[in-house]
Amino acid sequence: MPSALEKLKEDTRFNIMRVVMPLRHKLRRSPLAKYMGWAGLYETRGIDRYLADRWQGKDEGWDPAPPAVKRLEIINEIKAHGIRNFVETGTYLGMTTSLVAAHVDKVWTIEVSERLYGLNKQVYADIPNIEFLLGGSEDVLPQIVPQIQGNTLYWLDGHFSAGITGMTDVETPIMKEVETIAKHNHKGRCVLLIDDIRCFNGTHDYPTLDALKNKLTALGYQDIIVRWDILRCWRDEA
Repeated sequence: MPSALEKLKEDTRFNIMRVVMPLRHKLRRSPLAKYMGWAGLYETRGIDRYLADRWQGKDEGWDPAPPAVKRLEIINEIKAHGIRNFVETGTYLGMTTSLVAAHVDKVWTIEVSERLYGLNKQVYADIPNIEFLLGGSEDVLPQIVPQIQGNTLYWLDGHFSAGITGMTDVETPIMKEVETIAKHNHKGRCVLLIDDIRCFNGTHDYPTLDALKNKLTALGYQDIIVRWDILRCWRDEA
């Protein structure tokens, strides 16, 4: 249980985000945002492209990239694999969710924190192809995965990271997540991107990186690589 001071800090940050998130969303959809590269137009110019260029060459995989760079990587993978569907575990502040929605047909995003779920659903209500889901990914994924057909990317980022984030009984349900996804035939390409790979060291409910790679290999995923703190792999399902 968090202390009274920690609870006060969490509540204060959440109340700040209640004000900031709607303003940020309006800014990102403005003409100025499109020009500056803040509206998901990563492939053209702007701050996100600048940050990505500065990170080129850091291939060892253990340096956490800035969030803007990770979002660029997601967009690149979407384009490279012809992705139509996007599933995200851990909505958090909705930055990735709202940006990816412009590049795919459908977005499912899962959030375990009830107040973050409610805030995101309210702020991004004007984006029709996003479905917000409340609960732990180990419970929600089995409900939605069987519905999904076609090339799909799973952004598995539902790991507890303190602050205003939430968790169920474990800090990361990653093994259950990949098992659930692998049981389904998407009738297309299934791409997995797993964030925060630096944390996969066998502590705090995280498997070791080797254990995760072995699991993915056993499930038929290929081209397993780690770069910028993200593990990437895919498999074709006919």
